[in-house]
Amino acid sequence: MTCADVRKIVGTSCVNYVTGKEAHASPTCCAAVHDLQARTPTTAMRRLVCNCLKTEATRIKNIQDQLLAALPGQCAVSLSFRLSVHIDCASIP
Repeated sequence: MTCADVRKIVGTSCVNYVTGKEAHASPTCCAAVHDLQARTPTTAMRRLVCNCLKTEATRIKNIQDQLLAALPGQCAVSLSFRLSVHIDCASIP
């Protein structure tokens, strides 16, 4: 998992949902979120993704933190941490 992978997930596949342009996450977005969950089995990987996500979020105009946080639920994915631009990545288990 790299920051480029995270960019693809949030910055491309899910950008319309997390910016409020779409009411629901698309199937493509949800497939990317499922892939993210499957590829982050360790604390180190989850923290890496978190840091990448925070960096990518600063590049997305009009990102809505509440929609980012709702993304796993929209896609029926259980993550061990909350998606948020404000999260302390070091606190992720």
